[in-house]
Amino acid sequence: MAKHGKGIRTRDSILLVAAELFADNGYHGTATRDIAQKVGIKQPSLFTHFESKAAIMMELQRRAFEPSLRVLQLAASTDADPIARLFAALYVDVRQIVNAPFDVTGAISPTALSDPAFEAGRELWDKIISLQEQLIEAALADDRLSDVKPSFANRVVAWLIEGVVADMNRGPGAEPDEVADQLSSFVISALLRNHDDLHGIRQEGLRIAAQLALRTEPLPA
Repeated sequence: MAKHGKGIRTRDSILLVAAELFADNGYHGTATRDIAQKVGIKQPSLFTHFESKAAIMMELQRRAFEPSLRVLQLAASTDADPIARLFAALYVDVRQIVNAPFDVTGAISPTALSDPAFEAGRELWDKIISLQEQLIEAALADDRLSDVKPSFANRVVAWLIEGVVADMNRGPGAEPDEVADQLSSFVISALLRNHDDLHGIRQEGLRIAAQLALRTEPLPA
């Protein structure tokens, strides 16, 4: 993940620093003066870019959630093998999360998602979870997968993605493509009745993922 420094716009540097502090100290444990000091600006200057600490969190959630929602929406509209489609959706989503320039841990924390001040972020998150479960349910309808409740499988996938986020934010790790491939392959393998089916599903999933990536436009700053 990118670090703040010279050459980065002040607004983006504020977001990068705030994301780090929210992840380390929590939203309520971080003050705007802490953010400003670490960015290297005066507190009043911070407020020329964001009107409040809440506005910073809302922008972080927007940047974290909208790309994921876009990927899942595109995947849901793709006419393809449902299991390979699920692989592709997870692959592209995880890869772009790992590639995110800031730490998303604070944005997806229970504190942030349950705070009424961040209702817009919660609505985006709920849409992501709902769409992800729809993709999982469609895949589980295929006899090649085990009989598992979609809601349970969805929670497990969410936990796995959160774990990946936590691991990546502890320091340099594997390449985004490798992380995405490992997580997607693990999820599908865990659900398959016959693990020999994984190779073909993975190959088709990677093909679909390449198409999804081409259709996913970068989020404007």
